[in-house]
This record gives sequence, structure tokens and C-alpha cells, in this order.
Amino acid sequence: MSEIIGVYSLDDSFSEHMSLTLYPDSFAVRWSLCNLTANFMAEYFAELFPDADNDGKLISRAEVSGAVSYVLNELVENAVKFNRSGDINVTVGIGKEDLVCLVSNHIANGEVPPLREKLLELSREDPGELLRRQAEANAEDVEATGSGLGYLIIMSDYGVSLGWKLDPVSAQNTCIRTMARLPILKERARMEIKGGNYRVWYDPAEVTVYFEGILRLGGPQEYQPIEDLLEKVLLGNAKSITIDMRTLNFLNSSGINVLYKFAIAMRKKGDVQLVVRGSKAIPWQGKSLPNLKKFNQNFEMIFCD
Repeated sequence: MSEIIGVYSLDDSFSEHMSLTLYPDSFAVRWSLCNLTANFMAEYFAELFPDADNDGKLISRAEVSGAVSYVLNELVENAVKFNRSGDINVTVGIGKEDLVCLVSNHIANGEVPPLREKLLELSREDPGELLRRQAEANAEDVEATGSGLGYLIIMSDYGVSLGWKLDPVSAQNTCIRTMARLPILKERARMEIKGGNYRVWYDPAEVTVYFEGILRLGGPQEYQPIEDLLEKVLLGNAKSITIDMRTLNFLNSSGINVLYKFAIAMRKKGDVQLVVRGSKAIPWQGKSLPNLKKFNQNFEMIFCD
């Protein structure tokens, strides 16, 4: 049975994408080839972005090249280092607000439990704090391997959202797909809130707010930014606003209360329809999301497969 950890979604319709396959069983993949693969794909996609003096919404060509090269090199090196058998697939694509890097490889089933524990830690805790603790541990222990340090660096330094999908493929092996999302819009053009294991962002073209990952909100310092984003969306005077939660694996009671308050605010504003898209595969959504109708009768619930 498949398992998803962190922010992992393949709903993007890529405007452009490229895929490469490495065959380590047939040809030895040296470390230099990992870097070469990353640099090639980085330079290819950098050509699709504006020069540095462009004042548009997208980040510059140089920023794309540097970020993709570093992030993809980390992902490909990890895949080569831990691959047990089979091919390694590398894909880069341009989504709505992100450049998506996806790398897959195979590991032994016995390696899954400790890996799962590490990935859950990466997805649940603040990456900046984890990076500090790991760097301190490495400084104290010369034998330390820096477990997860590469992931923490790309999350902290490049604003990357990470997610993983674990798929058992045989009695011996599991396929692990690692997804890294790099923001490609400049800060002033982006309505987005990111945590270590979640992302909430607004697509003005679709008038849709997307919730992704695992969202456990604590005090006002965590839920107030999301309330502020939703308030800005409401000020846009749209006739219909969609909230897409198909890839939100968990939302705690504080987060659900944020949705209740938004539904009430929409009702008070007048004739604005609230459309919520959920997933049949995520049990909590079937229990909690239909309750939004109690606060706003102009409500449509859509569950997708």
C-alpha cells in the first residue's frame, strides 16, 4: 500500500517537463554524473526563465539555474547512494507556482522503517531548528554521517517543500519517490504560506486556495497568516471561491476552525459560493468538510477519486 509523507502531489499540468533515466545496473553511475545530470537539467530549464533585469513575476534565469542544480544534485546523489536495484528516474517540470523535481529509486524493504521515521521527523518539525541540531551533532561526533542534512539545507536555504511516496513493488524492494518543489514566483507575486510539512497557496487565475501536506496548527502565530491569506482572497470580490484539499492528508481542529470562520465570513459578504474539493481516499475529509454547509448554505462539496 502506498504511503505519502510531507508535501507530495502530482496534480500539476506541467507547461514543460523533462525526464531522464539512469541505469546503474548496466552502467556504473559516478558522482560526477550526478552533478552533470543536475547541471544539464538546470541549464535547460533556466533558458525558459527571464534574464535578471526582467521585472516580471518569475524569478530570474540565474536563480533557477543555481537552485535546480543544487537541489537536483542532492536528490540524484541520494538516489544513487541508496538505490538497491533497478532504474533511477529523474523528472523536472514547471507547475503553476513551482518548479517540481521528482526522483525515484528502489530500496530494500528492511530499510523502510528507519527511513520512514526520519522522513516523518523532517516533515513534522521546523527545518531550521532541525538543521541547527543536526549540524551541532555532526560537530560533536566525527563519525556522524549528517543524516538528513542535505534535505534540511535545501528546505532552509532554497525554500523547498519536500514530499515522499513509498510504494512496495515486490517482496524485497520498495520504490521511493522524492519530490522537491521550488517556488518560481517572486515574493511580491506569491500568496503562499509554508511550514515544514505543509503549504497553503492561492492561484488567482483559478480563484482557488490549495492546502497541501499535513497541517497541525498551534497558536495564533500559526493560524493567523492563513486567516489573513483567506481574507485577502475574499476581498477579491469573486463570485465563487474554491478550496482544494485533495492533497491535505491531515488538518487538526484549529485548522478546521479556520475553515469554519472563512465560511461564515463568505456568508456575511453575500452571494459568494464556496466550493470545496476533497479526496475520497482521505477519511477525515469525508467526516469534517461537509460540515461547512452548516455555516454557509451557498456551498458545494466535491469529492474526487
